[in-house]
Amino acid sequence: MSNLRLDMNDSPEFSFILSSDYDTKVSISMPLGSLNIQFKLSAGEIKEFFLPWNDTIMEYCNKIVYYSKGSEIIDTFGIKITSEKPISVYSMHYREFFSDASIILPITEYGIEYNVIACKDSASDNCSELVILGIEDNTELEIVPSSLTYESKIAGIPFKININRGNNYQILSSVCDFCQDPCIHDPTIHDNIKDLTSTTIKSTNGKNFAVFSGAKTAAVMFDYPDNHCWDQDYPITNWGKTFIYLPFKDQGGDIIKILALFDSTVINIDCNLDTIINKGGFYQKVIKDPSLITSNNKIAVAQIEKPVYFNDNGCGDPSFLILPTINYMNKSAGFKSSDDATEVEPKQHYVNITTHTNSINSLLLDNVNISAQFKPLTSLLEYSYAQISISAGNHHITSPDGFYAYAYGCSYADSYTYHLGYDYYENIILPGFSLPDTIAKIGTNNFKIPLKISLNENELPAKLNNLHVKIIFDRTVFNPVSIQNGTFTKRYFGNFCFVDIDFKDLDITKPSQIITEIIGTVLNADINSYTLYIDEVYWDSDKPVLAGICDNLIKRNGSLSISSCAREISKFQTFKPLSLQISPNPANQLLTTNYELPIDGNIQLSLFNQLGEVIFVLKDEFEKAGSHNCQLSINDYKLSNGVYFLRLMANGEVLTEKVVVIK
Repeated sequence: MSNLRLDMNDSPEFSFILSSDYDTKVSISMPLGSLNIQFKLSAGEIKEFFLPWNDTIMEYCNKIVYYSKGSEIIDTFGIKITSEKPISVYSMHYREFFSDASIILPITEYGIEYNVIACKDSASDNCSELVILGIEDNTELEIVPSSLTYESKIAGIPFKININRGNNYQILSSVCDFCQDPCIHDPTIHDNIKDLTSTTIKSTNGKNFAVFSGAKTAAVMFDYPDNHCWDQDYPITNWGKTFIYLPFKDQGGDIIKILALFDSTVINIDCNLDTIINKGGFYQKVIKDPSLITSNNKIAVAQIEKPVYFNDNGCGDPSFLILPTINYMNKSAGFKSSDDATEVEPKQHYVNITTHTNSINSLLLDNVNISAQFKPLTSLLEYSYAQISISAGNHHITSPDGFYAYAYGCSYADSYTYHLGYDYYENIILPGFSLPDTIAKIGTNNFKIPLKISLNENELPAKLNNLHVKIIFDRTVFNPVSIQNGTFTKRYFGNFCFVDIDFKDLDITKPSQIITEIIGTVLNADINSYTLYIDEVYWDSDKPVLAGICDNLIKRNGSLSISSCAREISKFQTFKPLSLQISPNPANQLLTTNYELPIDGNIQLSLFNQLGEVIFVLKDEFEKAGSHNCQLSINDYKLSNGVYFLRLMANGEVLTEKVVVIK
C-alpha cells in the first residue's frame, strides 16, 4: 500500500517472512510482472526474502516500489506465493519512521464480500486507504465507498470495476480540513470524514479476492506523530462475536476500533455494555487493560498503537492490527522480529500470546516453557495471556492445545505488528446466561421464551445456589405470566416489565442447558424484532472458577421476532450452526463428508488444491435444513497423495476443512 512520499525518510524495503513445518519448495512471482524466484524452505526454517530494489534509478518516482502511487487505477503489482506444502507468510514494509507489517492469508481464506476497517489520520493531511487484489480473471466488483475518495467518488454511491489475477486497485480517501475524530460514527451520515472504514466491496460474479487496508500515514485519535498503517482484512464470513484484546506491552493501552455488520449491535467490554452501533457504524476508544470484547452480532475489531508521545514507554507509533476472533487458533508459528524496521534505538520486540488456562504448561516459546509468564484473563478465566519481551531474530511458538498470538516491535516513532495466523477454528462456549432468539406469531398465548446457561465442559457439573436473574421486557410486546421452573415476580415501570426469577438450588450438567422458560402472551404489536435484556445475574456457587466470571454479573441479549405468518409457532425453535465434518482423514479410498445446514438454502461443496484452484464441485444445489452427507471416491476422482481443502458455502457462510490423501 502507498506510503510516505519517496523523496523522504530513506528508501523503502519490502520483504516476506516465510516459515513451514515441512521441507518445501517456494515460488514468488508477479503474474503480470517479471519477478519469478524459486527457493527451498526447510522444516522449521524461518526465512526473510527481500524483494529486489532498483537503486540504479536516481529519480525516486521511477523506482520499483511494488505499490500504486495513485488512487482508483488498476495496476499490476500483485505478487503470488506458492508452495508444495503449507507455509506461513508475513510481509514487512520497511521505511524509517514509517514501517508496518501484515499477515498474508492463504487464498482459501479469501472471500467474495468485505466491509473494510481502516485508519483515519486525525491531523487530516494524509489519506485513509485500501487495496483490492485480484486472484481470478474477470472478477467483477461493486464498491460503495464510505467517504469521498481521492478521485471524487461520492460516499454511499456504488461504482463497479473489473480486475484480473495479479491486478491491484488502490483507493485513497480525499484530504479534508481538520475535524474532531468522532467516538462513534453514524453510518447514515456520509460526510467528508476521510476514513474508508465501512466501505463495502462485493464480487458480483462470485469470485474471491483480497483486501488490505489502513492509512498512507496516520496519527489515529491524536494529532501527531503519524506512521504508515496496513493489514489484511478478513471477509465478513470470517468475522466473529468474541475477541480477546491484549495491549501492546508497557504502552499504557491502545486504540480499539470496532465496526458493525448489522443494526443494533451491542458491544460488551468485559461483560459490561459499552455501546450500541448500527450496520456500517464504527466506534473507537483507548483501552488500557486486557479485555474480553463480545457482541450479539458479528463485528470487526482492530487494535491500533498510539503515537509515541502518548505511550508510557516512549516507544512506537501508530501500527495497525486487525484481530481475528479468538475462535481462530494455531498450533505452530515461526516468525521473525526484525531490527531492519528502523535505524533508531532502542529497538524493542514482543509477542502477545493467548491460550487455554489449562494448557499453559504445554506451550513453548523457542522450546522453553513460559507458563510462569501467563496470567488469567479476569473476565474469561478459561483463557490466560502473556506479553513477552523477545530478542531480535527468529522465534517459534508451539502448543498441541492451540494458541492465538501476534508479534510486534517498536523504537522511537516507529513500529510494526502482525498476527501469527491460524490453522483451525475452535468452537467456544462462553460462560453466561442468554435469551436465545425466538420467533412468535402475533397473539400467540402460552408462548415460551427460554433462559439458557452455557458453561465449558471443564466446569461441569456445577451447583448454583440462590441464583437470581432479572429480565427486562417491553410490555407492549410480551406479557410474562409464569415460568416453568423457579419462583417468579414482576413489576412495571412505564413500558417495561421487570421479571425477577429465583432458584434455590440448580444443578447444571450440560454445556448448554435451558434452566427455565418464561411463559406469556405475544401482544398485538407491530411486526418487528425486539431486544430482550438480561439486566443482572448473581448467585452463590460451589465452583470458584464459575463464581469469578465477570463478578457474577453477566449480560446476554436475545431477540423476539414478531411474525404475522399463518403458520402457528408456539414454542422455542433452535437451530444448529453450520457445521462440516470429514472422515476418515487422512483418507485412502473413500471420504465421507457430513454437514449440518441451519436453514434452507443454496449450498456449494467444492474441493481445492493447495494453490486454491478448484479441482471439482461435488454439490451445487438447493437443500433443506438438517443433516446431509456426501461421499467422494479417491480413485474415481483420481486424487494423488497430498493436501486438499474441502469448502462448504451456504447462505453467506463458509467452512473449510483440510483433507489429506494417502494411498
